[in-house]
Amino acid sequence: MLGQKTPPEPGSHQIFVGRASEIALLRTALDDARSGRGRLVLLSGPPGIGKSRLAAEFTGLMADEGVLTMIGRSWEAGGAPAYWPWVQAIRSYMRSADPQVVDRQIGSGLGEIATLLPELADSKPDVPLPIATEPAADRFRLFDALATFLRSVAEDEPLIMVLDDLQAADIPSLLLLRFVADQLAVTRILVVATYRDVELTPDHALASTLAELHRAPVTTSLALAGLDVAEVTRFLEAASGTSNLASVAPTLHRQTSGNPLFLGEALRLLKSSGGEQVTSTVTRMIVPAEIRALIERRLAGLGPDAREYLEVASVFGNEFDVDSIRRYQGVSVEEILDLFGEAVAAGLMLEVSGGRARLRFSHDLIRHTLYTGLAPARRVRLHRQAAVILEEVYGDKVEEHLAELALHHFEAAPGGDAAPAVDFGRRAGDQALRTLAYEEAGRLFEMAIEALEGVTSGDLSEIVDLHLSLGDARVRAGDLPGAGEAFWRAAEIARRLPDARRLAQAAVGYGGRFVWARAGGDQRMVPLLQDALVLLGGEDDRLRVRLMSRLACALRSSADREYCDALSGQALDLARQIDDPLTLIFALTGRAGAVWWPENPEERLGIGAELVSIGETSGSIEGIVDGHMLRCMALAEMGDTGAARRELETLSRTGGLVRMVAYRWLDVAMRTSFALLEGSLDEVEPWVEEMLAQTPTTRARDNVSGALLQLFILRREQGRLSELEETIRRAAVEFPWYPMHRIALAILLATGGQHVEARQILGDLSTNRFGALHRDNFWIPSLCLVAELAVELGEGSIATVMYELLEPYAARNAFTFAEGPLGSVARYLGLLADMLDDPEAADQYLEAAESANRKMGARPWLAHTLYDRAQLLIRRDMPGDTDQAASLL
Repeated sequence: MLGQKTPPEPGSHQIFVGRASEIALLRTALDDARSGRGRLVLLSGPPGIGKSRLAAEFTGLMADEGVLTMIGRSWEAGGAPAYWPWVQAIRSYMRSADPQVVDRQIGSGLGEIATLLPELADSKPDVPLPIATEPAADRFRLFDALATFLRSVAEDEPLIMVLDDLQAADIPSLLLLRFVADQLAVTRILVVATYRDVELTPDHALASTLAELHRAPVTTSLALAGLDVAEVTRFLEAASGTSNLASVAPTLHRQTSGNPLFLGEALRLLKSSGGEQVTSTVTRMIVPAEIRALIERRLAGLGPDAREYLEVASVFGNEFDVDSIRRYQGVSVEEILDLFGEAVAAGLMLEVSGGRARLRFSHDLIRHTLYTGLAPARRVRLHRQAAVILEEVYGDKVEEHLAELALHHFEAAPGGDAAPAVDFGRRAGDQALRTLAYEEAGRLFEMAIEALEGVTSGDLSEIVDLHLSLGDARVRAGDLPGAGEAFWRAAEIARRLPDARRLAQAAVGYGGRFVWARAGGDQRMVPLLQDALVLLGGEDDRLRVRLMSRLACALRSSADREYCDALSGQALDLARQIDDPLTLIFALTGRAGAVWWPENPEERLGIGAELVSIGETSGSIEGIVDGHMLRCMALAEMGDTGAARRELETLSRTGGLVRMVAYRWLDVAMRTSFALLEGSLDEVEPWVEEMLAQTPTTRARDNVSGALLQLFILRREQGRLSELEETIRRAAVEFPWYPMHRIALAILLATGGQHVEARQILGDLSTNRFGALHRDNFWIPSLCLVAELAVELGEGSIATVMYELLEPYAARNAFTFAEGPLGSVARYLGLLADMLDDPEAADQYLEAAESANRKMGARPWLAHTLYDRAQLLIRRDMPGDTDQAASLL
């Protein structure tokens, strides 16, 4: 015990009453987990309601029954390493378990797990560290290794894992929770996660995580309410050691809503006033909004030295080593223990069991009240001294505490030396990248940038490098807009220096995750890539390949197809001369995007096969995924939807698309297109809504554009096209580089009888034999829609042009992976031939379309074709036509 002269009185943190139904629910969840049906319980409520106390009581009961428990708590004060609650939980288990058992449970995931737990690598010098490939794939392997380890632990004995205070968790920890939750259903694991619901704004990282977790079948939500009157009475009696407070329980229950923390404060106020009755003054004070005033009142009861020591401790965090405070104050161990003993006796602090003397605040709100009450100048000074002390304490273990030291140096930077903040921020960010905590790395790089930019003499090259690192972290985290801002800032400074290599890195990064993405409405992308390419010259072949590939794809919507062809071809030739599989994968993907033309699906099919081969040889998940996707799209265009489906299912079996966050929208888009093709219309709308809700994935916002066109196809098949007029009008303006939206608008107008405006749009598009329609992957579907529009409006001259343009592609399927299917091209040729008074050709094309749509399983378009052909036969009225038409109908 600390050097206190009197034992502490019972506090609200030590008392547990009620919660019988909650304990029963947790027991039921554990029973499910024991039988192999893992569960996740999300335990929420306001501060002080008893979430952590309930979790502790439950795990204590289960520990008495021999159930294994791992507990991790998020660090409220900031500065903790990424994945801190998980690291805490797993580390505590490994320290107490048999090392040989742990080795077996970790299995082949040793290298991945060692990136989070350096002590594993220290104890096993031959640990095979994982080879970095692509960000999403690397993080998947880490998450999979951790989940596999936990599942293996639970196979030996059921496991309860408690993750406390999720509202303070870093984003990587939340992503890992989502990953583990996806696999809980077949494990013997119960995860109990607590969080304060009052702190969740819509943009809080936990809010989106909870939305995902609530949809999972394994999840149960448990929102803690306050204690009822009877429980309040029991609480007061236990806390006071008397049985004469029943008369005040109803009043306190009303004023505190049964919140145990506020009840404890109310009881302290009662005792301090020397009475047993609750006065009106006291009852008005006991409300959650005034908890800070209550805490301040408790702090006022301490001596000045004890208060000062607590203020110093608040800078170190919610939990700290007493020796750190002793070093700061320069006093004896006995004196500091006496002073902290006073705080423990007042219920403000708790001792942490095990090892050297450690303390923690009894509630996060107490530390927060102390910390926010510090004068700014004093706070800066305390952080500066804390950084010096902790560096001394950690010694040769500093690398394990970089994030914590970065925070102290950053808070100490105003008005002082920013160099340590920049150095530790950069090192901590690099470390977070190594542990695949991309979001946390971005936060740390932002801190370093802010500290460096606050110094007028900051090194511009260092600022560029930090922005490049920030952009890289954001790209890996899937934050395209944020990454673009960081790379653009890096490019601006690199231009001023000038620095060709750094400018090239910024330009490549600015383009985003997908090599094939076009510039869309971004007016900065192409000039930036061009400038970087000129300035780089022949300095770095790898960067040159990336610049040329990106530029060729950025210009996909331009009329200069020859330039895109030549540029992507040069990039691919140069990449083949470099012994670097990742550079070759980049160039191959860029080549496929730059020449994604209607006349060359066979070439793209071959590129896809080469990508799969190189990806498998080099271990590049992205190469494999890109290759299968290219093959899927090319095969679908060629009408071999069975083989295309198999490519997509190959991806699903390996989990390639789902595991890689940046690819999630492509997975959904492709599945939506196949659902539309096959007529599974009920599946389409939820997927479209998901794509529309996602953050932009490319500069051209392809996920939004594609989802809107798929919605157009869906509503058209449902006979509800008129509902979309406002939406499609807006899309036609927002996506001028995708003319399909204007065509969709014209079809909607024509269908609704607004022929004048529909004809005006059609006339604008028809200039130069429809030169406004880029001859890319959208060209054939666009022509098919225009063909229908020309027939609807009776535009014979346009029908003639459409017939000539489409005829070479009669055997094709009008299909784009993200915008949806339109069935066999032969159907549209049949409609055009019919309008152009060539019934024999029309019948031949419609018969071919019937066969093709049937073979592809394109049921809606098969139905349309059967109807079209029946109408043709009825109008032709040759012998047998009427019977055949009746059969078709």
